[in-house]
Amino acid sequence: MKLKLFILFFLIISNGNAQIIIGKIIDSLSQKPLAYVNISLLKTTTGTVTNEEGYFELDIPKKQEIGLLRIGAIGYEEKLIKLSDFTNNPEIIRLNPKPFQLEEVVLNTKSRNKRKVGTTKKDKKNICGWGGNQFGKGHEIGLQINLGKDYVHLLDINIYLYKQNFKKSLFRLHIRELDNNGIPLNELLTKDILLNFDTKSGWLNFDLKPYHIFLKGKVAVSIEWVKAWQPHDKKRITVNSKKNVHNVLLAAKNNSGIFYIRKGIEMPWKIIIGKTPVINLTVQ
Repeated sequence: MKLKLFILFFLIISNGNAQIIIGKIIDSLSQKPLAYVNISLLKTTTGTVTNEEGYFELDIPKKQEIGLLRIGAIGYEEKLIKLSDFTNNPEIIRLNPKPFQLEEVVLNTKSRNKRKVGTTKKDKKNICGWGGNQFGKGHEIGLQINLGKDYVHLLDINIYLYKQNFKKSLFRLHIRELDNNGIPLNELLTKDILLNFDTKSGWLNFDLKPYHIFLKGKVAVSIEWVKAWQPHDKKRITVNSKKNVHNVLLAAKNNSGIFYIRKGIEMPWKIIIGKTPVINLTVQ
């Protein structure tokens, strides 16, 4: 694998209440911008992602100006940087590709039937999801899926969109291994898989065959809010809140397994037993 280096230019702008970091992430070999890279303040909910041109802007609250910034992208070693190290001069930060040890996969040739794993049915008006243009950025919801004791090929992912009132929204797929307590740990994907929600409601299907994903056992499958575009209309929805906000809502089902929620990539996982979003995988 060729070593790809990323260059991150930072500009620090200070005011009385906060420090604003403005930057751009590009590939130092191709000079192309890198979209949707996670940037977060360690152990806080403060974070953002780069846009399509590789730019980002992050407000650092005054009380958090002594801390560490985490730069992370799937398939690359993350970087921790002290906020105190930044100056008004451009900072250059390189992210190195994460080495992956490819495990030999032995497929069970006795059964090549396709099957769905995960949550395939929904309850009427049982929902979960995200609200607000920026509120959900970096937030994840997902479920535990048992792929079985033998390796399977992940063919596609299916998600039931209850309703969204954005023109479209963008999510990142995560598949993680679990620790002994069933808590999501290390990322099993080696590259970004972005899911474009471009309809108001109904089943969404995303092809995973081009990514050649072979896994087994119990995993955490989740989707992370990356971006939402202009709302369809002015109508807003109230969900578990006094505020009326624009939403991306998934169908959910009770008595169906283990539900994972994380409000930002630096936050701990919340686990709910007996409810899941309607997300499933087609495997072979």
